[in-house]
Amino acid sequence: MAEACDVKGEIINAMRWPTATVIPAPPADVPAMVATPYIEAHASLSAGATTAAIVMARATIEAVAKDKGVASGKLVEMIKSLMDDGHVSQLIMEAADVVRLSGNLAVHEVLAETFTPEEAADVLDLVGKVLKHVYQDAAEVARMRQWVTSRRHPPASVHLSPPTAE
Repeated sequence: MAEACDVKGEIINAMRWPTATVIPAPPADVPAMVATPYIEAHASLSAGATTAAIVMARATIEAVAKDKGVASGKLVEMIKSLMDDGHVSQLIMEAADVVRLSGNLAVHEVLAETFTPEEAADVLDLVGKVLKHVYQDAAEVARMRQWVTSRRHPPASVHLSPPTAE
């Protein structure tokens, strides 16, 4: 175990290897370009790197926007475009914005802000909700729509010609 000491030689922090943690898989139907930063965010959290976890959570939101064709502008504008383009609801847009703001604190206030594991886990939970909504829920609705469409009978207004008497 490595130990860090202050100028007086007193132990101020003990660094340990992180305990083995199961990193959750991203929700179903999430593309690799989005899954990669999501997994890295969870790996960072499991290693105790809470700031890095929040930065990667923000990167995951940006990857979602880019995957959905919103590739330019500030992230705040990209998130708004996700809602305007029908990819997310108002509530999910707000969740993505909370992740963005958390990431901004982690990046721009890195010397002034520290994050607890619980805070970082809460941010990652919001990212999971965004991914579930954008990818898993949308794919499930599409699958169910296809299923129900394939089982529908022709509309009542379409009549098959009765057999002719011979």
